[in-house]
Amino acid sequence: MKTWIHDYDMNVYLSNDYRDINYARENNVKHLTLIPNGAAEDEFLVASKVDVRKELKIDENDFLLLLVGSYTGWKGHKEAIELFLRSNLKNATLLMIGNNCESFKIDYLKNPLTALLLLWKKITGRKRIIFKYLPREFTVAAYKQANLFLFPSNIECSPIVLFECAAARLPFLSTDVGNSKEIAEWTKGGEILPTQKDDKGFSHVQIKEGVRMLNELYENQTKRDNMGKQSFEIWKQKYSWEAIAKEYEKLYLDLLSK
Repeated sequence: MKTWIHDYDMNVYLSNDYRDINYARENNVKHLTLIPNGAAEDEFLVASKVDVRKELKIDENDFLLLLVGSYTGWKGHKEAIELFLRSNLKNATLLMIGNNCESFKIDYLKNPLTALLLLWKKITGRKRIIFKYLPREFTVAAYKQANLFLFPSNIECSPIVLFECAAARLPFLSTDVGNSKEIAEWTKGGEILPTQKDDKGFSHVQIKEGVRMLNELYENQTKRDNMGKQSFEIWKQKYSWEAIAKEYEKLYLDLLSK
């Protein structure tokens, strides 16, 4: 790899500060450039035909907290549940969309104390958790209809879901995972949860401080609205796939002209 990487006319990276581009710099690679991920205009600039709240029987006034990610064990589902249950959120639903959801749900609820706590929170604070795998059209609609995106993931490269949040005007809270910190800075649409990284490079949210941040953003609708509006405008200008495609086209043409 240390030899091959020098032979390419250009090495494209999704982040300006991640292990892959840092590896290239450590090995004195000269031909490198940054072209980020994005989200699609044809999904997020058209009106959704699906009412996710109606389909899933979520009250229109409930606070809808969203997580989109496969139930692999590394996307932060367990951490999201813990943050949600410990938070001050009232009349709230945590909707987690991803494949293998039924297996995760069964494993998670095997612990009788966990199941009892979830039932207690549901009764006293009207907190509800929904585990679902939904078609893409439903997922896009969920982005648009949610109030906040929670993403305490353990391992990522450059999470597309955070760009999709910007496209949906949806503010996010994410661990410092992959280049989520950069995405928060680029889009102005999210905040980074206090994160501890282990010796294998996995990110772990610090629950107590994470709950505090979740509570603060939950209680500040004006801030959430401003984050969503600002990130949407920035996404339209810089981070739609249509804009990203133009960057790749320019790169190809520049290389062909040399």
